[in-house]
Amino acid sequence: MIMNWNLLRSLIAVKESGGVRKAARKLGVSQPALSAQLKNLEGELGVRLFHRQGRQLSLNQLGLKAIHAGYQMAEIFDTLGSEIRAASLGHLESLTFAVERDLDRPYFVQIVSRISAVKPLILGRGGGVVV
Repeated sequence: MIMNWNLLRSLIAVKESGGVRKAARKLGVSQPALSAQLKNLEGELGVRLFHRQGRQLSLNQLGLKAIHAGYQMAEIFDTLGSEIRAASLGHLESLTFAVERDLDRPYFVQIVSRISAVKPLILGRGGGVVV
């Protein structure tokens, strides 16, 4: 399953902003558009991420797990971006990173594809990738 990263970022914005309306303002989208994105994310995952009571939303256990995974992915992408920029400038000899088992495999494939576009890759021991 390949999840839309922007949808997950929207979920993170809702948590960090404390609500859909504030998150929509922060993201520069309308509240109905953000609500639709959250429903799309739930549809992609096939689960509910919120407890809904009237107009109130609160993250359920699966929503909290999605937030946790989103933070991990954001950290990976931030680190990866910095290291790829360093590698493109010749400042990096090797790049090593680990991916938790519950991170969806297609994301790892996307990350490796982005790296290989900048610098040739060598497959390391145990299936690891060496830049």
